[in-house]
Amino acid sequence: MHIAIDARSMSHPQPGGFKTYTTNLIRALLVEDRQATYTIYLDRPMNGVMLPANANASLRIIEVPAPWIGMPFREQISIPLHIRSTHPDLVHFPCATGSLYPRIPLVVTIHDAIEFLELHQAGRSPRENARRFLMSLYNRQIQRLVARRAQAIITVSDYSKRDIMRVLAVPDRQIRVVPNAPADLYRPIHDPTTIRQQLAQYHLPPAFILALVSASPRKNATGLLRIYARLPVTIREKYPLVIVWTHALLQTSITEETNRLGLANCVRFLSHVPDKDLVLLYNAATLFVFTSLYEGFGLPVLEAMACGTPVLASNLTSIPEVAGTAACLADPRDEPAFSQALADLLGTPDIRANLSESGLHRARQFSWQHTARMTLEVYRETVAAIHSNGIAQ
Repeated sequence: MHIAIDARSMSHPQPGGFKTYTTNLIRALLVEDRQATYTIYLDRPMNGVMLPANANASLRIIEVPAPWIGMPFREQISIPLHIRSTHPDLVHFPCATGSLYPRIPLVVTIHDAIEFLELHQAGRSPRENARRFLMSLYNRQIQRLVARRAQAIITVSDYSKRDIMRVLAVPDRQIRVVPNAPADLYRPIHDPTTIRQQLAQYHLPPAFILALVSASPRKNATGLLRIYARLPVTIREKYPLVIVWTHALLQTSITEETNRLGLANCVRFLSHVPDKDLVLLYNAATLFVFTSLYEGFGLPVLEAMACGTPVLASNLTSIPEVAGTAACLADPRDEPAFSQALADLLGTPDIRANLSESGLHRARQFSWQHTARMTLEVYRETVAAIHSNGIAQ
């Protein structure tokens, strides 16, 4: 079996999301499967991303003769032409869109339906908004077309599957649910000296609340601040809020909201935090808080659990499916109730200890090795169906 994978996101400078999924999936596939042949397509050299040195895998960097045309040209012209020359049994596009080039057997991962629900973001320049709008139009149309012609669609949760079936009008039998997982580096750190050094590096106190936000309004950073502002002053003084930015687009407006709420002295913003430091921040945090309004999966919840950090998370969309009973869940739209849940957890160390233990157990149920095995099964079923139906390349 010869599998081609579009891995452009692996070399993209923006962390998280598609890059996390593609990188960890390919690493696990190359460990799990030594029989198939893999051709991994990039559009630039990778910086700092290491893959197993497998004899059955080759990397191909596709240079685009007209880079100003951007991603659509690479996706619809350059990569398909190279793929056609290597005759794979199937090609996996892991980042929601894919090639419409005819007669390429196709598996696509559509992580969620967020692209169809979120078109505009405050804080962008008019030029950026126009670019984002045009890319969203492209992504939405290509997802619709790719979903119809793909032999199989992979998604990451049952919630996302239901959303995709509803929005893209594809049948249940076409979609396979294959969950994400925390990377292996997310684990408990039992060396207090290492954690103290990390806290000193970021000038953090020994007790704090940790949160992650990005440029997307659905991550609900302003809601998080309002929830935190409802806490009594004594709790805020004891447990400052540390927010890690994965994208600084909304940082100016969020900083203004922080000042408006009178939280400047008890909220810290960190940016450009590498994964190895994020692991230590999870371990050092008293509590991880996740107030997202929509998630296709909600990987930070599992990352925190894998580090033994107690979690208070949103009870919306896919998050309860991922967290199970191992996190405290509340509706972030009900800000008084969510703030009360936060105060209750901060005031009860025994409950936090129980959440820490149950979170570790829950996180162990997810692994990239398991994700790779499930993905391989999708590949094998798809190739078998292609051959039995006589679909020629």
